[in-house]
Amino acid sequence: MKKPDVVPESERVSASPATPVLAEPLRRVSRLSAAAAISIGLLVLAGWLFDYRFLMQVLPGQVAMVPNTALGFLLAGLALWLRAGSAGRSRVSASRAAAALAGLLGLLNLVEYVSGRSLGIDELLFRDPTGLTSVLPGRMAVLTAVGFVALAAALLTLDLRRAPWTRDGLALLPGILAMVSLTGYAFGLGSLSWIGVYKGMAIHTALGFLVLTVGVLSAHSRGLSRLFVSDTAGGVLARRIFPVALLAPVLLGWLRIAGEQLGLYGPEFGGALQAVSDAIILTVVLLGTAAALMRVDEKRRSSEEALRIAEEQYRLLFESSPLPMWVVDRDTLRYLAANDAAVGHYGYSRDEFLSMHIGQIRPAEDVAAVKLAIPKETAGIEKLGVWRHLKKDGTLINVEIATHVLTWAGRSAWLVLAYDVTDRLRAEEELAKRELYFRSLIEHSLDIVAVIGPAGELRYASPSGERILGYPRADLPGLNALDLVHPDDRPLAEGKFRRSLETGTKFEQLEARLRHRNGSWRTLSVVGGPLPPGIGMRGLIINARDLTDRLQLEAQLRVSQKMEGIGRLAGGIAHDFNNLLTAILGYSELMEAQLPDDEDLRSSLSEIHLAGERAAALTRQLLAFSRRQVLQPRLLDLNAVVSEVEKLLRRLIGEDVELVTRLDPASGTVKADPGQLEQVLMNLAVNARDAMPEGGTLTIETANTRLDAGFTAANPGAQSGEFTILTVSDTGIGMSDEVRSHAFEPFFTTKEQGKGTGLGLATAYGIVKQSDGYITVDSEPGRGAKFRIYFPRAVGEAAASGLGERPPLSPRGTETILLVEDESGVRRLSRTILEAQGYTVLEAASGEEALEIARSHTGEIHLVATDVVMPGMSGRVLWDRLRVLRPGPRILFMSGYTDDAIARHGVLDPGIAFLQKPFTPFGLAHKVREVLDAEDRA
Repeated sequence: MKKPDVVPESERVSASPATPVLAEPLRRVSRLSAAAAISIGLLVLAGWLFDYRFLMQVLPGQVAMVPNTALGFLLAGLALWLRAGSAGRSRVSASRAAAALAGLLGLLNLVEYVSGRSLGIDELLFRDPTGLTSVLPGRMAVLTAVGFVALAAALLTLDLRRAPWTRDGLALLPGILAMVSLTGYAFGLGSLSWIGVYKGMAIHTALGFLVLTVGVLSAHSRGLSRLFVSDTAGGVLARRIFPVALLAPVLLGWLRIAGEQLGLYGPEFGGALQAVSDAIILTVVLLGTAAALMRVDEKRRSSEEALRIAEEQYRLLFESSPLPMWVVDRDTLRYLAANDAAVGHYGYSRDEFLSMHIGQIRPAEDVAAVKLAIPKETAGIEKLGVWRHLKKDGTLINVEIATHVLTWAGRSAWLVLAYDVTDRLRAEEELAKRELYFRSLIEHSLDIVAVIGPAGELRYASPSGERILGYPRADLPGLNALDLVHPDDRPLAEGKFRRSLETGTKFEQLEARLRHRNGSWRTLSVVGGPLPPGIGMRGLIINARDLTDRLQLEAQLRVSQKMEGIGRLAGGIAHDFNNLLTAILGYSELMEAQLPDDEDLRSSLSEIHLAGERAAALTRQLLAFSRRQVLQPRLLDLNAVVSEVEKLLRRLIGEDVELVTRLDPASGTVKADPGQLEQVLMNLAVNARDAMPEGGTLTIETANTRLDAGFTAANPGAQSGEFTILTVSDTGIGMSDEVRSHAFEPFFTTKEQGKGTGLGLATAYGIVKQSDGYITVDSEPGRGAKFRIYFPRAVGEAAASGLGERPPLSPRGTETILLVEDESGVRRLSRTILEAQGYTVLEAASGEEALEIARSHTGEIHLVATDVVMPGMSGRVLWDRLRVLRPGPRILFMSGYTDDAIARHGVLDPGIAFLQKPFTPFGLAHKVREVLDAEDRA
């Protein structure tokens, strides 16, 4: 609440309600009086300085004002001017100093008169060689000195709050002395202004004292000034009678004497004329005063009636107010009145309220705080905020309190108004809870919730905006959302936004690419609509969901499904194709071995055999990328594998490519098929060689690492944990983002027609995945490529890889072998190969036939070589039944099917020998001998 302006004590009128404060008029009177006194002093000093006698004497032959008197008026006038100005401690101090100097000047002159000695102040400013100042040159008159002492005392005691009449008496003394002197001049009685032989007061000295007296009396708001400015009956009487009583006798007496001196009438007529004039003036003054008093009385009665009506209206408003209101005693804090609303709302009767104090409708813990919050101001409305009140039934409510100071039945009291805000606060609390609830939904949403203006400017963005787009949350408001949209998508986005604003309808789902802070593009699905009209501003509220990862996963899924489909196709034809290749390769090898070296057909057979091997290699690659080939994994030292393959790779990449290996001695053990791992390295090396047509550097590195959640999040399908990295990098031409995204797809190649099958990287990808590993590629055009292969670290001691080893020529044998094969061509070829090696072969086309041979054969059967997947009875079921009939034979399974088909028959269990089709005569003979010579039986 605004506090009232502070009024200086000298300008404040302590009046009753009927006495208005008239500080400004009093201030103006004081300042005018001060200006007049200062002017008198300056003019007289100028007369002494420039010898202008009319300024010193006023009239020839009259008493002149001495320089010290002029100086006294200058100081007294300055003191009064400073006190009548704006309030300020420095101005008050300066006023007191000037008043003290004026008083000191008068006091020193009085000391000179009393002591009869000259203190040297008579000619302080000027000498009086001509004797203008009569018998005592330059000395201030006695009455003048007394006047300055009295005026100085009055000015110095202006701030005293007690005995205001003391100041008025001191201020009136020089005025009375001045009036006596002026009367003496008017009636020609020098004795009224002279004291014995001491000179009297000059005419302009008397006038100066009169104006100073009026100014000092007006410089404070108590005493005579209060009487003269009051609009009460006493004030009216003082303003009307005092001037007449002061001036009329003097003026009439002067006129009587002047008429008699001029011979206009005699003393008797003059006396009668003065009496009649006195009667007329007195009658006029009394009648005018009576009329003024009548108006004051009528005004008082009118004010009392207006006050009575106002009180009635106030009481009516008080009683009829719908809000609880009380009148509270400021001293006792007890209720003096209570309106009907307070009685009805709180449940107390009016008499109960009048026997209570304000603390009794408040919780006990609030009483101390209430007493501290009691307003100290005495004017205006004071709002005390929200407090808790107790109804009679114990209900606790919240109320807003406002107070106003008033006088009630002669007591200082507060008018207290209480507005029940319980429901409002409860609604605000509920609204705050709901706002917090919905804010939490927005703040924790995985989607971006944003508000954009008509021009696309972002006004708000939820925290997900920072996570999805990379911009700090504080930087998002102010950005233009349309500037973040990909140029190809912007026209569509602008169109949807504009139509939504124009039609006031929601817009359908929009997929758009938005620029990430790092410059990449994120694909977002955006829906939204215009802000509700009640919000007061135009714009759109949108919800944007990040689809980037999902789209990437979908793309990876499509690639995976495509590779899975090709894998299923390859697996479906593998068996028949491998059987055909087995016959082609086997018979061509047998025929080639039987032909003379100079036979013309030998070269043709060689081409047939070479074509069969290429077809078999192609089949293996198809099965490898589809992860359907049969692996024989074991614990391997990755460094040893790289070292064993290094010589082969150097021959493979050529002399213009430098091979560098950096093998970490602490790299861990991995579990993989050494032959397939060799295939991976060879495929990557060939790919790197082709990327460096003018030579370069091929680097192979090994190291240990730990994949964390961040890596797995960025690379779907990967798992966290301890891994060993095999890194193959080159300094070749590199790959674009488009090429890199298709690098591991089968039959995808950037090489010329006939120079690549597109299965090299796909084969490596399939082998790594089948070994529970993960492969990534980093590449940029012109900056080479870096392949990282992550193998899970295995526990155990690594075995020798066996890479580069070539088996010795298979020894011949004489054992009996039961050959079970449903494909006649493969069966005949296998029998031919085995019999050529010296084995006795019992041939069967099915499982049932094999069981019958086992029952009927009288000799020993040393080995059963059976196909896995056959019509009717599988190879595994056959073996389980044969072991019951003949526990002695060993088992060798053969198949052209993929590993999942074989695994379903239990063939890939540990300790069971397996031969993958297509096989060569050498491979079959060697595998048979290996199984027969093994120490442990299956």
